[in-house]
Amino acid sequence: MTSHGAPPTGMAFQQDAIRLVRETALAIERRILEDRHAPGTDASHCRSDAAVAQCLQEQMVHLARMATLGTLSASIAHEIRQPLTAIRIEAGAIQRWLNRDAAATDEVSEAIQRIQEQSERAEQVIRSLRALMRRDPVVARPFALGQALRDVLPLAECTVHVAGVNLQLDLDAALPPLHGDRVQIQQVVLNLLLNAVEARRELPPGQATVLLRVRPGPCATAIVEVIDNGCGIAPDALSRVFDPFFSTKDDGMGIGLAICRSIVELHGGTIGATSAPGNTVLTVVLPLQGP
Repeated sequence: MTSHGAPPTGMAFQQDAIRLVRETALAIERRILEDRHAPGTDASHCRSDAAVAQCLQEQMVHLARMATLGTLSASIAHEIRQPLTAIRIEAGAIQRWLNRDAAATDEVSEAIQRIQEQSERAEQVIRSLRALMRRDPVVARPFALGQALRDVLPLAECTVHVAGVNLQLDLDAALPPLHGDRVQIQQVVLNLLLNAVEARRELPPGQATVLLRVRPGPCATAIVEVIDNGCGIAPDALSRVFDPFFSTKDDGMGIGLAICRSIVELHGGTIGATSAPGNTVLTVVLPLQGP
């Protein structure tokens, strides 16, 4: 297993994050006002009150996604750096094998195969990152839910490892395709997963466990569960965890779970939480055919 470095912390990083959020919020406001008051009859942007609300919601969903990626910056950099380092090492080994009097062709062939695998790993990380960073129009298409989640998990791998959390996956490969926006569903599950990991960060290594489960539900639905073995959420806070600007963390902004609820409801689904000491469950239920 490769070693993982801890993500950087400090006042400079926090100030950069605050500046990014402030600048993005101002850009959102400026874009909405420009679109609303622009001349012409094109109604493709925010011209009515209902369109303003929809446009603002889409901007907030994207802003929340970018904020999540910001917290994963060190993890993402690591997941790209690791395969590049492996490729460099393999290339050096190939050079040495080719310089021998009798070239070690078998070793060279195996090293080339490993280089291909590492390059595909880096490509997958970059592909997932680009998909999450783009602000494309919401498009509902059938997609394999389990594979979509596997594609995005490498972005959080280093964060999970540094937190000392044992991440377990139980993704039903036989689940029928889900009709929805792939990137937004990835955003929801990634946010729930990171919340669970953060809640377990203080436990000694080996004791913290988070389970990500995907299974079929009744009435043609898919059920996504994120389960952790933490101390639980206080009853008075449990009923408010999806409220905007409410957070159980001292430094939390209180928008992540509210955005998750908005996305899930736009897909015709529901999201809920149950909690007891040693067992907190966040459950998302989505109709396979969409709303």
